[in-house]
Amino acid sequence: QIRGETVVVEYYAPWCKHCQQFKKEWQEAAGRLLGRLAFAVVDGTVAPGLLQDANVTGFPTVVLYQGKEQSPLKYSGSLTSDGLVRWLEEQAGVREEG
Repeated sequence: QIRGETVVVEYYAPWCKHCQQFKKEWQEAAGRLLGRLAFAVVDGTVAPGLLQDANVTGFPTVVLYQGKEQSPLKYSGSLTSDGLVRWLEEQAGVREEG
């Protein structure tokens, strides 16, 4: 959580093939929702404590944090920018411009 903001975090590992394939999709989704949500990435190989805190058991894992009063939500959809943007629009109540 970054000062109460809604933040979307991707937990990844550099050696993970799925993470490497998802990188472009993640960047595209972040670009499409630029200014509406904060996006962050966590390298699980250098921050194992954060993986435990977020209950991350595999890579990539995307988690939506929306303040202290709401539980974090894990994304379980397709690893595409369209799927991620659609889910974020529904869960975070944001809309893509255009």
